[in-house]
Amino acid sequence: LDLTVTGGERIALIGDNGAGKTTFLKLVMNEETPDTGWVQRGPSVRTAYLPQIVRFAVPERSMLDTMLYECKCTPQEARDQLGAYGFCGEDVLKPVSALSGGELSRLRLCMLMRREINFLILDEPTNHLDIASREWIEDALSDYTQALLFVSHDRYFIEKFATRIWLLENGTITDYRGTYEQFREYRARQTALQQTAKAVERKKEPKPKPTPLPIPARNRPARKTPARSDPCRSVGRLSHAGTGRKTAQARGSCRHALPRGKGELAGESSVSMQRPASSIELGKNGYLRGKRSEHGNRPDDRTDRPA
Repeated sequence: LDLTVTGGERIALIGDNGAGKTTFLKLVMNEETPDTGWVQRGPSVRTAYLPQIVRFAVPERSMLDTMLYECKCTPQEARDQLGAYGFCGEDVLKPVSALSGGELSRLRLCMLMRREINFLILDEPTNHLDIASREWIEDALSDYTQALLFVSHDRYFIEKFATRIWLLENGTITDYRGTYEQFREYRARQTALQQTAKAVERKKEPKPKPTPLPIPARNRPARKTPARSDPCRSVGRLSHAGTGRKTAQARGSCRHALPRGKGELAGESSVSMQRPASSIELGKNGYLRGKRSEHGNRPDDRTDRPA
């Protein structure tokens, strides 16, 4: 930060709650020490500070006695000063502890204005005040012509007194010289420009490629089933004996499959088949006469068959 306050300026310090406005005021008042940097006040600067919560050292004293002890003035001067801030007649004899929050702020401001100050700092002066106290404070500030720095959330109060705006945001202060209404218009233009810049940046960014959606099962192309070979492959051999007998043998392999859903049992087996040989002769009257070999498993009673 590099800020300079000159005589006659009326500065409104605004920002969200918790942004550090009260801490900043304490740094200006030298009630706290900054971590880095420095705060320098001119030799002729006389500062007065009105805190958000007003307290007095001896609340049992009356308002008149408080003025006499703290301002070092005569009783008549004390009554005149109190009368200018709405405390008249027997009211000046009321103890400070019996005053409301607005009356305490008025009394403290009355005592501050008694001094020859040229830099007044206020921390939310209209917070929790009744209408009468607000009007007295506004009238008092209207007659004040020196430098003024105040924190407020009251839009009407800011528009009435501020000629310079300090916006405390994200740890930095935006310094704008002008009224609060002009500052709001400036912020609206800045917001519109930022939104336009963000829209342009989004257009420049490459669009991500869309992820292909999965194809439903009913729309998927049918898989090509590879041609299956004959599960049973056999190799046969026919041998002729010298006696005219025929012997047939077969060897092969077979792949067995279980029913669907019960897995598959794959394996190969070797099969050997041998048919009993027979001797064939041509009988009388053109009938074939067959004779089983000793390897037959049952006799054949019918021996005469037409050729």
